[in-house]
Amino acid sequence: MFKRVAQRTVRLRVLVVAAMGLGVFSIGVLPAQAKTREPPKTVGIVDDSISFISGGAIGARFGHRYSVTLGAVPGATMAYQLPAVEAAAAGDPWAIILELGTNNAYYNAPGWKTQFDNEEAAVAGQHCVVFLTVPTEWGAVAVGLDTAIRHATKTYRNFHKLDWGNRGYSNPSWVLPDGVHPTPLGEKKLADAEFNAALGDCKT
Repeated sequence: MFKRVAQRTVRLRVLVVAAMGLGVFSIGVLPAQAKTREPPKTVGIVDDSISFISGGAIGARFGHRYSVTLGAVPGATMAYQLPAVEAAAAGDPWAIILELGTNNAYYNAPGWKTQFDNEEAAVAGQHCVVFLTVPTEWGAVAVGLDTAIRHATKTYRNFHKLDWGNRGYSNPSWVLPDGVHPTPLGEKKLADAEFNAALGDCKT
């Protein structure tokens, strides 16, 4: 079951809708049968256009055993999405997945380190946080961001790295000709990677 900031849950098999033009999705899945005893684990995902496109695949992969809030805004930087990161952390979810920095790295935008430090501080107290990387071949900001993520995962035991940047973008069939956004196959691979990372890193 997916939720959006507006707190409306859509009870359909899988449905993606934009909330107030902010790119925050609610993907609803039919409720679990009465025999299900455990409540769904909560997951907060904050992203830019990558998950904006891949929301349907992510919702299908996590399914009804997880209650996932997805905040995705095309073109967003880490600074722009900091309020969404803080909102996700305020919900004290089982896991937080952050796929941010794509636009900072792609445009080699200055100020990325302060933005990442603010993001890191916002989730430092969370149970489990998974950071997705961006392709290091994009330049200095991408390399710096990759280094910052590696350092953060060594500093905090609850931080984990998912090297989607170099893995995902090294597979041409996973990425559109623009070199940034996922193909339908890439959407599925991203959803699989995020699900497996959460399952493997956020075990309790």
